[in-house]
Amino acid sequence: MMHQIKSLVALVGTTLLFGCDPDLHGIAEDGSSMTDFLDEEGRISWRNIQDNGVENNGVRWNGVRWNGVRWNGVRWNGVRWNGVRWNGEDLVDPSMIGNQIRALTQQGQEKVGPDLEGAVLDADILVDGVLTPVEFRLTSVSPIATPSGVSVDGLLIEQRELPSGSWVNVCENNAPAVSLQGDWDVATGDKISSSSDASTWACLGAALGDCAGWGYVPGATFNGHSLSAYHQACTRAKRADYVGDGGPHTSNGTAIDIYDRLGMQVPGTSWGVEALYNENGVVCISTPRKTNFTRAQIISKAALKGKSLSSDGCVDADNDGDLFDDYPTALIAIRNVPTSL
Repeated sequence: MMHQIKSLVALVGTTLLFGCDPDLHGIAEDGSSMTDFLDEEGRISWRNIQDNGVENNGVRWNGVRWNGVRWNGVRWNGVRWNGVRWNGEDLVDPSMIGNQIRALTQQGQEKVGPDLEGAVLDADILVDGVLTPVEFRLTSVSPIATPSGVSVDGLLIEQRELPSGSWVNVCENNAPAVSLQGDWDVATGDKISSSSDASTWACLGAALGDCAGWGYVPGATFNGHSLSAYHQACTRAKRADYVGDGGPHTSNGTAIDIYDRLGMQVPGTSWGVEALYNENGVVCISTPRKTNFTRAQIISKAALKGKSLSSDGCVDADNDGDLFDDYPTALIAIRNVPTSL
């Protein structure tokens, strides 16, 4: 047993992080069911409205059932991981290769990504203050293509309490998760580690997973540009986290049109610009996504965080139709039609 525990430390330093979000009773953050993520052939569809590239935003950050579950091989934050099994065999030396999980069989055969379909992870988790044995299993592991040309592993992950609990999807919205390299703070949304020995399971239908699905895969590149900061900026933009403190200013199901400096995502509407974002929040804001907030309120909130925003909004100073050349630190832009909470 100690051999497996030491191996898990090698994976996650290894941390496997689950975010903490409200229980939405098996529905997606935008109010849809799992079928809304799939096309007629059962493939994941990242664009909720395919013809004009409109996304649904939401306040949810990761969307898993267990609050504060972290994987570091021994015991941390109410979790103790006891082993990884595949096809009845204990696996050793787990690690991360990019955004894929890797492990070895006892015979030294490498298992990466989809090869780990069917793997079972044993753990003890604090449930209502009681240390409870549970199992997680990777029911399905399938590569999913993204607009950046980089694939991520789509994982259907189930969990059950031992000895005879029912298997349920680890994601609150019953969607797949994707495995991402790195570690995020569940309160602020900040990325706190990019280490190759840190891994996060991020549910689709929430910010971490959706932003990877939209092409902003942390650790990957697009046309020679790192996408890590774009992923972080996207998580801010999706949740209207204007000042980069983890606080959303939107509601689930609000339509947004997201595009970026790299041209990977392009605008699909003529809606007005809400704001431009980087990994720390907005660099300019014209009209807040929700009419419950004013530009002046956001500027004041930013000032309390030591951030200066112009009261003029996002201004195309040279009238060339490209705001990104006016705001060189901006990575992501959002257009939307403001509505109330």
